[in-house]
Amino acid sequence: MKTTQFTQTQMGAEFLRMTAGLTNSTKLNVGQLQMLENQMGFTRDSAGNLNGTITDLNGNPVQVQVNKDGTIRNLDEVRRKINSIPERKM
Repeated sequence: MKTTQFTQTQMGAEFLRMTAGLTNSTKLNVGQLQMLENQMGFTRDSAGNLNGTITDLNGNPVQVQVNKDGTIRNLDEVRRKINSIPERKM
């Protein structure tokens, strides 16, 4: 099975779609964690947490940190950065 890599532009949109209904206490499922790792290039640290970078539509990097239990540590910050794109850029 071939793994599809997301382009930098697709990452922010796909991440927002994946996390649309989540709250700070919601945990990502195994499939979502695998997508972050296999398709978006996130890496695991020695504690088992995932760390990665997605890109907003302006090309700015946005750091994402996911605890090993699937909780996105900085979900509100990520959404705020991605959603702060001026309308004229869309």
